[in-house]
Amino acid sequence: MPDRPTFSTALNSDLPRVLGLCAQDRSKVARYVNRSQEELITDPMAPEEGWHGGYVHMLFNVPVNNLTATLTTPREIARVDVLDICTRPRFIRNGFYEYLMFGTGHKPRPCNPACGNIAQAFERDNVPTLTDFPTSVPQQIRIYPSNAADAGKIVQVQGTDQNGNVVYSIDNITGQAIIGEQVILKLPFSMALFSYQNITGLLKDPTVGPVTIFTVDPHSGQQTQLSAMEPGETTAAYRRYLLNGLPCSCCPQSSPSGIVQIDAQCKLDFVPVVNDSDYLTIQSVPALIAQCQSIKWSTIDAPQALQKEAYFHKKAISILCGQIDHFEGKTKTAIGLKIFGSDRIRPQPI
Repeated sequence: MPDRPTFSTALNSDLPRVLGLCAQDRSKVARYVNRSQEELITDPMAPEEGWHGGYVHMLFNVPVNNLTATLTTPREIARVDVLDICTRPRFIRNGFYEYLMFGTGHKPRPCNPACGNIAQAFERDNVPTLTDFPTSVPQQIRIYPSNAADAGKIVQVQGTDQNGNVVYSIDNITGQAIIGEQVILKLPFSMALFSYQNITGLLKDPTVGPVTIFTVDPHSGQQTQLSAMEPGETTAAYRRYLLNGLPCSCCPQSSPSGIVQIDAQCKLDFVPVVNDSDYLTIQSVPALIAQCQSIKWSTIDAPQALQKEAYFHKKAISILCGQIDHFEGKTKTAIGLKIFGSDRIRPQPI
């Protein structure tokens, strides 16, 4: 099994040369690599579970209250493909399921544990924080940088104030009105000026180290971790799922409230590479080289440019399909096989 490729692997390959660049032109090469990865990850011909190396097995410990819980996935997860609750596979319903005419309606619904409520997961909207915002009283926001070099960087906090009004302020650079307020990082921490009823967005400059966001109760002074953002993460957005009808006998849970472990297979999302040690989501450097050539031809105004663009894109897809066959086998049953229905057959490049 080859090592998982990094951005350094791409820099030391033929990729810079075929683009007419030097390996030292990291920012230019990174732009090509990042666009190539995003296009290949979201290509209509990509398998349901993603290309080889594009999915990951994760365990989540979620607190349960009244047989329900919420599951929020980290930045690098595009979606949960399949999951087990208490070692049993459960349905994942999309965001429209609860609105079907003559359906079961919106969840969660009050239900006695003995009423036969089946444990299921329901997709929810993307959220800007990894945990729920406290609803007791309006909260102050405290932000901790982890590296002294990030002093002076900006985190923009968006939300509603103690009166339920959207917070607006003035951008320090443009002098224009913006949604939210800009908090300048300093050690040991920085405080937002407003008190918030809810947070609707978090924006951040690229930083050297991760940044941690806490809420602070204005009466007791107790702080609770709300979220955290990685160094290269500039916009906070995470997938959230509602887990409903959780069993009350699942170990280690012995009552309607407790902790339940969720076993999930997740599809990885596109995360841009910045540093040499950043891992590539697309595991095939030859496929990236072909896709970068396709992108290069798309910017050239010349005869046959469109044909060249299509040729190299098709070559990239073909390499990725071959990589899946190499590692997964050509005759293995697909993970997403629809036993009782029809499934879109993944086209094979000719």
